[in-house]
Amino acid sequence: MQSTGKRRSCRVRTLIVDDSAPIAHLITGLLEGHGLCEVVGMADNGQEAIEIVAALRPDLVIMDVQMPKMNGIDATRIIKSRPGAPHVVVITFDHRKAYEDAAYGAGADGFCSKEHIAEQLPPLLRKLFPPSSKNKA
Repeated sequence: MQSTGKRRSCRVRTLIVDDSAPIAHLITGLLEGHGLCEVVGMADNGQEAIEIVAALRPDLVIMDVQMPKMNGIDATRIIKSRPGAPHVVVITFDHRKAYEDAAYGAGADGFCSKEHIAEQLPPLLRKLFPPSSKNKA
């Protein structure tokens, strides 16, 4: 049986980490509008992200690169070094290849440009969380 509404069977519990509240809310709307994710938390710096990941254990972290207190690359490295780490997708407006290389070097599962996030993020998430996969809570 096919559903005509939003798909709720593969909701990915997501933490959004960005020091820009408007960007974080834009990403929330994108993810929830596509029915891809349930945003379970937000953080505005890498240190806070590490704490929230430990407390909420999300399936996915959308991580900005440049933030106060701790940048997204360092936070990704710490998050991915821990057992049961979530998937991490790093996002940035700065398109320098060095950021992409650093993100993947820190263990990121994906990298997106904020300018093209509406086109890049949904297919990336479908690849990381195929519709046939079951979310393990």
